[in-house]
Amino acid sequence: MLIQLLEVLKKKKTCTLQELAELTGEDLDSVKMKIEYLENNGYLVKTKRSATSKCQSQCLGCSNCVVNQDDIWIVKD
Repeated sequence: MLIQLLEVLKKKKTCTLQELAELTGEDLDSVKMKIEYLENNGYLVKTKRSATSKCQSQCLGCSNCVVNQDDIWIVKD
């Protein structure tokens, strides 16, 4: 399961906990525990999703919108 999480993150680049749970078929608590392990052992870096579009939050709230600043994880090089 740890390798599966790393493979998903390498492929998608960034994911929220909810996205990881959906993509791996695991429950949210299990994914959270495994992500914390990977982060604490230097495999992942946690950051915030930030706006990449020029909508200035005037849109309907796409996944890149400032109002959706979820924690995301990125695989360390």
